[in-house]
Amino acid sequence: FTAASASGMITVAGCASFNAVVELYSGTCGALTYVSCVNATGAGGTETLPLTTLIPGTVYYIRVYDFAAGYPACNTFTICVTSPACTSTAANVGPNVSLPCGSTMYSWISTPSGPTVQSYTWMVSSGETIIAGAGTNSITVAFVASGSPYMNTVMVVDTGVCGTTTYDTMYINVATPGINYTIVPDSTNPYNYTFFNSTPGTILSYSWDFGDGSAISTAASPSHTYAITGTYNVCLSVTTSVCSGSLCDSVHVTGVTNACNALFNVAHDTTSSNPNGYIVTNLSYGASLSYAWDFGDGTFAYVPHPTHTYPAIGPYQLCLNVNDGMGCSSNYCDSIYAVDSLHTHLHPIQITVVGAGSSTTVGVANSNDEGEWLISPNPSKGAFQVSNTKQKIKEIKVYNLLGEVVWQNTYHNVTATTIDFAGSISSPSGRSGGTGIYFVKITDEKKNVVNKKIVIQ
Repeated sequence: FTAASASGMITVAGCASFNAVVELYSGTCGALTYVSCVNATGAGGTETLPLTTLIPGTVYYIRVYDFAAGYPACNTFTICVTSPACTSTAANVGPNVSLPCGSTMYSWISTPSGPTVQSYTWMVSSGETIIAGAGTNSITVAFVASGSPYMNTVMVVDTGVCGTTTYDTMYINVATPGINYTIVPDSTNPYNYTFFNSTPGTILSYSWDFGDGSAISTAASPSHTYAITGTYNVCLSVTTSVCSGSLCDSVHVTGVTNACNALFNVAHDTTSSNPNGYIVTNLSYGASLSYAWDFGDGTFAYVPHPTHTYPAIGPYQLCLNVNDGMGCSSNYCDSIYAVDSLHTHLHPIQITVVGAGSSTTVGVANSNDEGEWLISPNPSKGAFQVSNTKQKIKEIKVYNLLGEVVWQNTYHNVTATTIDFAGSISSPSGRSGGTGIYFVKITDEKKNVVNKKIVIQ
């Protein structure tokens, strides 16, 4: 017989008076080499010879004879040669892996199941390089930290009795900066949009592609005016000190302005010790709006800037309806969930809804807007006037969306002043201001503080 695997079994069952001896040989006829034998039972018994050191593909010979001195009364017997059941080797490369932002290398071990010897062939994604372990089950790859998922497949060949080939695949997902922005339509110009950016962390650079072939903007939260209606793919690319990434979204320019619009941005509260804390920035617009917040847990609020604590890990659907009482109603929803779901008893999901000029978001002090301060034109191409019919200006500070003061000045006995941002805005971190949303903190001579929003185009 020809061995199909390294192990097997020879079984010889003789007739009632046959006392079998079983011998195994290798080699060739006339030049046989003894391997092993068995004679463990008497006449009529069944002899079993285990095989453990066979060489697959080699021809072996079996010799059977009766152990008695004379001829047995019967001389018939059966020989059965068996191989073990085929247990195919299954490739196993392990679960998918999520790596932190900035990772450029990963090592892991493939642990295939099965009793036989394997050979390994690795196939990796474009952008990856195998730097150690090619041809083995322990591999190290290097890659560009682009944020794209990398697919890694191992091919395992079973070189034993089964001779099968199996595959397994795992993905390496490299985190990108937590890019977060909301596209905000203009309340008066249907072709103009502001991009409210709440990406956390220390950002070295921004790059906005508005999808219409216009120039790239490097502002944190720019505004942009489209020339014609259509659907545009807007992409923000962000670079931090350790990695970079991008996020794209679509903007649908209809050429029609709504009288009201419900909209908000959800961002993790990076200033809080609660990992499940959120800042929700209310970006809605409209005249004389009423607000209805549905927190998704059976509770509601009817103020512009509520706070809420959730009872469980979620996820919850947070929805806002605004109504101007003159026929315009608008709805907007987004999801809220627990980042640290194991410790919600210590850190419940909490949201704080703020206005676009709140200190919670940008470091501008809270105050009551008396409605007597005017900023015009708004949006502005760079220069705008701050004026008041009753109060005199003591100080004006302008903040970007990161809470950095980009412009400031003090005054005496004036009720109006013009601020010209053209080419002069800069922040302490060295980033230029450019187009986008800014917040104007006005302090009058009575030390009252008023916050206003200005859009620079």
